[in-house]
Amino acid sequence: MTDPRTRTLGWLLAGAFLLGLLVTALHPAYRGALRAIWSGAPETSPIWRSNERYYPRIGPRGEEVRPDAR
Repeated sequence: MTDPRTRTLGWLLAGAFLLGLLVTALHPAYRGALRAIWSGAPETSPIWRSNERYYPRIGPRGEEVRPDAR
């Protein structure tokens, strides 16, 4: 017999996975992000671009801050 806590955790993980699939299927920005990741160019993702506009001073280590950033 399986421990009820293990079963509950399994159901929670399955529910989170299904919710993630539903969000990805219904939200165009998340579909675009998934396509960008699959194509090997995550920087073309709509979510990446919106974050880049929102956080202009944050970049990879060693990268210059964009001059238009405040």
